[in-house]
Amino acid sequence: GSAYASEYKEQLVGLKVASVMGEDVTCISFDDVMDKIIDAPSPVQIAFELKGNDGDEAESEGDESAAPAEPQFAVGETVTITVIQDGAETQIDGRVGENLRQTLLDNNIEVYRGLKKKLGNCGGAGQCTFCAVDFVESVGW
Repeated sequence: GSAYASEYKEQLVGLKVASVMGEDVTCISFDDVMDKIIDAPSPVQIAFELKGNDGDEAESEGDESAAPAEPQFAVGETVTITVIQDGAETQIDGRVGENLRQTLLDNNIEVYRGLKKKLGNCGGAGQCTFCAVDFVESVGW
């Protein structure tokens, strides 16, 4: 499941993965990080980056005493999403913590470009990468 569905969502949502099984993953792609998590033996050890009071990033191994940085946006808060496709910008509203793919589809944003992707997608199960998006810029993340 997702971090948002976890009972620990208040501590997990928005954190950046720093290492998997002790290996630094801060400079590799999301897909490569996910591969490392999938390939790791059970139980998997994941460390997260937390913002310290001085703004520097501090690593945490899930230590209960280390509180995550205050999120810029609260879960459930409405935010504006600017979608850029084919040079055109469209602004839609979304809620923090909701599934981005579903929010885009609900707002008639095409996430599957081309017949192969339209017919061969996994329906949001996170298996095909056909609906992957790039974050060009973000405010508060």
